[in-house]
Order: sequence, then C-alpha cells, then structure tokens
Amino acid sequence: MIMAKRNQDHLNDMLELQKHQYDPGYYTGGNFPPEPGNPRLMAYLYFIVAAAFMFIYFSMLYGVTTGYLIFSTTGGIDSSMRAFVSFTIFWWILILLCIWIGIRYLLKARRRKKEILSIIKRDIQNHASQSHKKGHNHANRRF
Repeated sequence: MIMAKRNQDHLNDMLELQKHQYDPGYYTGGNFPPEPGNPRLMAYLYFIVAAAFMFIYFSMLYGVTTGYLIFSTTGGIDSSMRAFVSFTIFWWILILLCIWIGIRYLLKARRRKKEILSIIKRDIQNHASQSHKKGHNHANRRF
C-alpha cells in the first residue's frame, strides 16, 4: 500500500512538472521539480559515470586515444606542463563531482529507507492497537 501511494505521488509530481515546465517562475517560489524515483539507482549511475571518466582520463593520459597529442605541443616543456596540469584538474574535478553526487544519492536512499520503515512500523503499531481496542486479541484465541 505504501509503495502504491509513493508511485502515485511520483506520477502526480511528474504530471505537474509536465504541466508547468514552461511556466516562468513556477519552480522559484517554493515548488521544487520532482527528483528521480530511485536514489540508489541514481547513485550507482553516478559511480559508473565516475569510473568511465577515470577510464577516459587514464587512457588519454597514457596515449591510448588521441589524448597523447594534447601534451606533444611545440610550445616547449612549460606549455606542455600547463596543458597536463589543466587537463588533470579538469578530469579530476569531473570525477570527484560524480562521486560526491553519488554519495549524496546514497545518503538520500538511506534516509528514505528509514522513513519508509518508520511509516511501516507506525502502521503496524496502529493496526495492532486498533485491533486490540476492538477486542480482537488473537493471542488469547483458542483454535
């Protein structure tokens, strides 16, 4: 029941996004566009993208692809070193950014899981207390 409600809420959020995606200023006053449905999946996706960026960086660094041409400039050692440093900084910023976003999505997935478990626990306790108040104590029932 909780999963069906969550899926319905997500569908309603997506419909609202489609209705108001071209309204200027709709999402600036406190309305937030919906996020992807499964944060754990998004975290894994960002980790895969970070690994792909690392592969691209190292393959370009060691000349497997056309990255070898970046450092073989005719401007001398100084210009080649500057190109190497800027190249390295650019790729490591991309890699660390993807890892950071992936960790944020994992933390969000953990919080969402705790919220869902607390809702389920509360529903079970409410159901148990309501059935106990109505006199449906199944523990004392004889079969």
